[in-house]
Amino acid sequence: MNSFQKGEKRIVNNDELKQKLMSLREVMGAFQRAIDEKKPISLSCVGDGEMYFIAYKMLPYFSKADQVWGKTKYLKYLMDQSVRDQVLEGAIHSDIIGIQAGWPASAIFLDHYTSIPLDHICDSCIGKGLHFSGLLYELLKNKRVYLVGNYVHFLLPVLEKYQVTVAGSTTVDYFDDIPRVKDCLSKVDFDVALLSAGVPTLILAPWIARSLKRCALDFGDAINLVTNNIQYIGANRDDYTIFNPDAKMDFRFVPDEIRLAKRL
Repeated sequence: MNSFQKGEKRIVNNDELKQKLMSLREVMGAFQRAIDEKKPISLSCVGDGEMYFIAYKMLPYFSKADQVWGKTKYLKYLMDQSVRDQVLEGAIHSDIIGIQAGWPASAIFLDHYTSIPLDHICDSCIGKGLHFSGLLYELLKNKRVYLVGNYVHFLLPVLEKYQVTVAGSTTVDYFDDIPRVKDCLSKVDFDVALLSAGVPTLILAPWIARSLKRCALDFGDAINLVTNNIQYIGANRDDYTIFNPDAKMDFRFVPDEIRLAKRL
């Protein structure tokens, strides 16, 4: 993996980067077109954990990541150069990539890897907006969906409400389990894979699109909203305005109004 050196500066400041983010509706539009045209597409997100893998020992802030992550499940993989290379390759080859627009590391990442088009980036926590706006479930209605992750079964009540066919599901036991997960996915016919599998999602999502020619969407830590039984808001038009699907928003911080959301 190459050293993280700043290339030609494409990002002037965080405000400019935020303006380049795709909106919820733009992301869902890209997926809808891919589904209609039976073409593959992948969305994967570079959040905190993913950026640690990509930038470890390449940016000053991440040079002591082993101290920050010393008690976490990912530490042994963080030390593995081959795993970090796979995570980076996944980020570069995703059709749409989610980034943290307010984080300096994101701008450096995009400046260095100029093959990532700036009109194909969105907020790394876009899964929260897709959940609360209801746009995700409108997209998946009457589709065959494969669920990937250790907590995705909590989505079943919402998916059932939207008449989504669950074609199958599998857990993911970190990076060592990726070959088995790929084998599971290869044996099932589905339209969209919905992934909430931590850092391994960055490897799996683009692989699903490139190898299986299917759609793969990184739901990310939005699964935590579902496990806490927080209802999506799109069904009620009065609540729908809380997440404007046309806005280029930062979804890391859920507004206080979300606390008024109904429970499943």
